[in-house]
Amino acid sequence: MGIEKNGAAICSVCKAVASNSNLKIRSKRQSWMISCTECDHVFDENQNVSAEYNSNTQQKSVMEKYTVAKLHLKLDDDGSIKNGSQYGEVFGKRLGSFKDYIEGFSSGAFVSQERKPRMLDIGLGASGSLRYFADLGFDVYGIDTDPVALEFQKELCPEAHLKEGFFPDVHFEEKVDVVVAFHVLEHIPDPPKFMKVIRRICAEPAMLLFEVPNLINTRNAEQDFRTWNMWGASGVHLQHYSPRSMAISLALGGWSILNYHQPLDLEREVMTGAAISGHQDSTKRSAWSLVMQQ
Repeated sequence: MGIEKNGAAICSVCKAVASNSNLKIRSKRQSWMISCTECDHVFDENQNVSAEYNSNTQQKSVMEKYTVAKLHLKLDDDGSIKNGSQYGEVFGKRLGSFKDYIEGFSSGAFVSQERKPRMLDIGLGASGSLRYFADLGFDVYGIDTDPVALEFQKELCPEAHLKEGFFPDVHFEEKVDVVVAFHVLEHIPDPPKFMKVIRRICAEPAMLLFEVPNLINTRNAEQDFRTWNMWGASGVHLQHYSPRSMAISLALGGWSILNYHQPLDLEREVMTGAAISGHQDSTKRSAWSLVMQQ
């Protein structure tokens, strides 16, 4: 892969026009990955990945994860999973301190006592998220394009509400309180627009938990731009977020960044974070503040 410094494109996050000085590198699809100097975002100049291409690539990944996940699960005599909660806790460990905020929903601080809190995982794959949140008392919902992933989730969390397809074409009528989007946002052509769509299916207040490939300092470190090993995934990764470009995407979609799971650096290939919305109401804002102080 080589770098050129000519041509122009529009940043998919901040909409700035790339200049001749922007760093560029060829992706697997032979389109240009461009580093935005305004928001430290790297985006694919060609934002039109076909659903078929994306789905076929993801299906192979899900199949591999499904196989690995099954190796870590113990089955009862009837073939049912008997250590699903332990598998869910593996997902819970990825949330770190965000568990304190999640308790604000499971404890009823932000949700009407007349219903359970609701959680939706978009593109759940072989994740243990549904099992984890169900064990916390949430009604859990999941959407994925791959039937293999949904079959796995039915075994892991029989009480889950599941649908096959692409979000938001496929969605649930119920408003949700927590949305999980792990390794989804890098596949989205228009991040701020997608954040707005997620916001519309949420109750108030709401939390968005996300995990994406991590990208830092590419604007100032050309060597990192050349050698960063996640470029191998750019065949279907349209976006590579920095903390700054992620915060801008969230803000334009009506979300406020809450925190990142741990300090970010170039050695860490992903960043996990949380954002909140709909907490302007004074009563809800006070309740949110109390949870944050715990």
